[in-house]
Amino acid sequence: MHSKPLLLRTCSVDLITGLVNADTRTDQLHETELRLLNTLVAQPNVAISRADLYLAVWGRSGGKSRVLDVTIARIRRKLEALPDRPEHLITEFGVGYRFRTLQSANERPTEPVRFDRFDELSLIGSWFSEGQRMVSLSGPPHSGKTTLANMVMALHGDRRSRVKVSMEGVHSAVAAESRMATTLRPILEAGFGGRFLLVLDDVEFATDALVGVIHRWMSRFPTLDVLTVGRCPLPDPRAASVALSRHARPRRQERPFTDHFSAAS
Repeated sequence: MHSKPLLLRTCSVDLITGLVNADTRTDQLHETELRLLNTLVAQPNVAISRADLYLAVWGRSGGKSRVLDVTIARIRRKLEALPDRPEHLITEFGVGYRFRTLQSANERPTEPVRFDRFDELSLIGSWFSEGQRMVSLSGPPHSGKTTLANMVMALHGDRRSRVKVSMEGVHSAVAAESRMATTLRPILEAGFGGRFLLVLDDVEFATDALVGVIHRWMSRFPTLDVLTVGRCPLPDPRAASVALSRHARPRRQERPFTDHFSAAS
């Protein structure tokens, strides 16, 4: 057990007493919550399986129990600024959970990441899950961008809504704003809960003006995430940039994915 306070982005945690101190409030971790947090903190930035967490915290196998997930959710409400977009208590799908340190949480991709293997796409899904709101998927013709974009939509999360908008023939920020508004306004104002992913497909121009349009929509709807797909990455350091090689060939999806919504150009 750690004697020094655990420093997070919005609070500090006494890992012995479970006291949580933030600027405007204090909170208290219960015994099981504290034991679980200490187990994760003991192996920072390492995914720990559900079985190992159940054994370490509860001393038994979890089976189909959801106690672990409920406890993680309670800890997130006490420690995370946005519990539905955690920075520190990270879900590792198909594995378990991981504690991400503050230093790692501050890291963002600054250079385009080039993908040649389909398996590495899981990283894009984790960017969205862990708080990255914009990802730019770019590459030459015939690099498999459309197939990969569909997989990213699935990786964004099964419980989240998504919509793909074709930007073919759009060459100005005004035209982009009009097409996005036609599609997004009725959907978002209908009150969909949770995260929402907008895929801007066939982007033929990537300029600061387009970035400005995207940021206005993201500011208006804090639950909106954006993926752009086209020849060039977005000129925005806040967007994770993924560059595909010409010969990237993703394998076929095991399970077909259907958009919840579609928009004609």
